[in-house]
Amino acid sequence: MTTWLLLALLSALFLGLYDVAKKASLNANAVLPVL
Repeated sequence: MTTWLLLALLSALFLGLYDVAKKASLNANAVLPVL
């Protein structure tokens, strides 16, 4: 696996998790503490 592909997968995963966490915090009125 090439480095750029690994970085692309990691960045995509990070952005996906960030988007889910952001929506969850908005819907649940920030139940989880902001890291």
